[in-house]
Amino acid sequence: AGVPAERIRRVANGVECTRLAARTATADEVRRRHGVPEGVPLLVSVGRHHIMKGFQFIPEAVAQVRSHGREVCWLVVTDLPELVDQSAAAAGLTGWVRGVPLLPADPGEGSLALPPRGLIELYQAATAVVVPSVVEPFGNVIIEALAAGTPVLASDHTGCTEALRQGGGGLVHRAGDAQALGADVLRILQDEPLRLALARQ
Repeated sequence: AGVPAERIRRVANGVECTRLAARTATADEVRRRHGVPEGVPLLVSVGRHHIMKGFQFIPEAVAQVRSHGREVCWLVVTDLPELVDQSAAAAGLTGWVRGVPLLPADPGEGSLALPPRGLIELYQAATAVVVPSVVEPFGNVIIEALAAGTPVLASDHTGCTEALRQGGGGLVHRAGDAQALGADVLRILQDEPLRLALARQ
């Protein structure tokens, strides 16, 4: 009973690759717009503020990176940026981990042009886009970042790894493990050839 497996084809979420690859601002312009210190690597995470998204692991990961003498600025684009700022302050990371309000659609493109241009520019300016989710059905942020030419650091939750299998271009850490996340951040910061290779995939 049922449909034969050879007649089933799964179609994953798609993105508009040409739009995501188009450059409308330099990385320096985007970094200045968001107050990222000059010369400091930029990490970007995106999603609603929910425990499933894994943002709670970011402060510990950043503390681990800083303990190895490396600086990083981590922007979390979310619906409740003030909660990100509160977590950063509690960890003594004010300014290094910051919440960014959800970015509006570009008036010239309309509300159906997703992701908004400002988010695409952040993807493109980032050293890496990080998806530390503990639950992620597929991971649109992953395929958007890959289409923008930016490496991705993602948890090993099924949805995230599926997206990376399709697009390549990333490192995978154990979901819910802040130390493993921090180790991948350090790896991408310390290994420039690796980062460039991932960005080309």
